[in-house]
Amino acid sequence: MKLILRIFLVLFIMLTFTFAISGQKAKNQIVAFDAAPNATTYSASINEKGEIVGYYQDANGVHGFLRDHHGKIATFDIPGATHNVPGGTVPSSINASGETTGQYFANGRIHGFIRASDGTLSTFEIGLSTYPYSINWAGEITGSYQDISGIHGFLRSRHGQVTTFDAGPYDTYPASVNARNEVTGFYFLQPLTPVVAEQAGFVRSPEGTISTFDVLGLHATRPTGINARGEVTGWYSDANGMNHGFIRAPDGAIMTFDAAPEGTIPLSINANGEIAGYCYQGPKILGFVRSPHGLLLTFAASSSANSTVAVGINAEGEIAGFAGDSGVHGFLRNPHPRLWYPDEYRDWREGRGDDAN
Repeated sequence: MKLILRIFLVLFIMLTFTFAISGQKAKNQIVAFDAAPNATTYSASINEKGEIVGYYQDANGVHGFLRDHHGKIATFDIPGATHNVPGGTVPSSINASGETTGQYFANGRIHGFIRASDGTLSTFEIGLSTYPYSINWAGEITGSYQDISGIHGFLRSRHGQVTTFDAGPYDTYPASVNARNEVTGFYFLQPLTPVVAEQAGFVRSPEGTISTFDVLGLHATRPTGINARGEVTGWYSDANGMNHGFIRAPDGAIMTFDAAPEGTIPLSINANGEIAGYCYQGPKILGFVRSPHGLLLTFAASSSANSTVAVGINAEGEIAGFAGDSGVHGFLRNPHPRLWYPDEYRDWREGRGDDAN
């Protein structure tokens, strides 16, 4: 009897180990998807539940979509929206509650919209044209709007109260708002000309104080994301026009990094300090993920993909993006094995760790 029990126990352990390995392999797979048949699909944002929003283009124009964590896709259009390019319904961000914001084109202007988690749609306008970019867990939205004097930043509460601001003397482009209502983005240092104007980054506090920064003083800084800790990521261009990534700590300290030698474009940072984006490597564009203490992984969405763009990463390490081969498809990259140990993670937070690539 004891022998039978031992055999059973050994078999149970072996089966458990096998299933654990199989589960880990499945967990690390990249899942491609299309929002509709015969359409090009562009993911824009992923929330903590693994829900992905973006837009797709088919023969009838540009439309929004939401993919839930089971893979079910719901498509939607704002009533009255003009579907033809460059119009249509274009979601840009989804929060942890499943609320989505974005823009749509109608009556010759660009307007903002909010899609509630139950699918209810509402719209809003600020100035002549409205460009919502990011929504936080509380439903506050940041973005830019245009009036006769230029382009300005805004922060809209979930109740519709709007605060407008300028980070500098010229156009202001907020990119991301975190759970504490801190906003990051960039602004121009001079009027926009046919040649790209000089630009710098900013962080706006919940009280409205604006702190500006310029990576290496090169006047070519573009923040793209801010997490709940106040860490900012984005990219800057050097004197040769090459793009590099950066992460700015809440105290203003800045680290720079490269995921590949031909150029690095970070697009998102999660609550753990993981960064996702894309980089140029030879003839291909690859996605990348950077751990909080500087380790980097690059990846392609498939063996046939010639371009892979990671647009968002949530706290679980799930990455959303889109990839091009013979068409353009959305993808979900499931969580990768964590790239750090707790002590190294704490050291990096305290400024003692390495920033090794």
